[in-house]
Amino acid sequence: MRALWLSLLVFMVVACEPEPTPFPVDMPSEEITQLPATQEQPVAIRYALAANTENHVSDLNLIAAKAEITQLEDTFSAADLGTRFDVIAAYGNWPGAILSPVTPTVSLVINTSVAPFTDESIIPILEASVDPASVLEALAIPVERSASGGSSPADLRVQLANAGWPDGFERALGHSNPPGVDEIVQQWAAIHITAYPQLMTQAEVNPYDLLLVQWSSPDERELWSTIFGATTRVVDLYSLPISYWAVPEVNIEFTPGGWPVPS
Repeated sequence: MRALWLSLLVFMVVACEPEPTPFPVDMPSEEITQLPATQEQPVAIRYALAANTENHVSDLNLIAAKAEITQLEDTFSAADLGTRFDVIAAYGNWPGAILSPVTPTVSLVINTSVAPFTDESIIPILEASVDPASVLEALAIPVERSASGGSSPADLRVQLANAGWPDGFERALGHSNPPGVDEIVQQWAAIHITAYPQLMTQAEVNPYDLLLVQWSSPDERELWSTIFGATTRVVDLYSLPISYWAVPEVNIEFTPGGWPVPS
């Protein structure tokens, strides 16, 4: 009997001992790693080119790298600024617009080592036959009109005949696609000079004795003035001012050709 009580006592003592403390559990650190903030995609700059620039923007690829371009086919309004477009650019001196600090120029490059340009009297006839004001008006490029001192087509035809070309002459006209090529060809036709315009590549410059080009810096003009060596003659015909409008939030820089682009 005594042995039974001792067994019960031992059991009760063992049952009342505290349970052993378990090993500590790995708890997550209270420091929470911040997830990187979602980067907002930059909003594309909406860029409009006026109809009078179509096919005549030399730096189009530079603009396209920084903006979404819309080539307008008809008239535009400065009221579109901030609603449809962030930047609007056009050829011409437009009221209320900002003028680009770079003004391209269209020039005639002549090889005076070949007839009929070996005759110095032909050069002034070519120049006088181009009426810049009417060329730019036909292209819808507004500029300040200057007093015209040019000769009439009839007078120029007489001068051409006196220089030994009563029936005029024909020439291929290499060009870099400046605004006004077709208009100049028409004006020459009025004095019996037939020009066949051909869009040239850099490799095809030299075969042409008559070039119509556009340049935007003195260095660029100097390159054209040496294309035929010592026989090169460059005649500047007209300037092409570039106007633009931009919303205040867009910072503007300029391409080598004078076109505004977001910086």
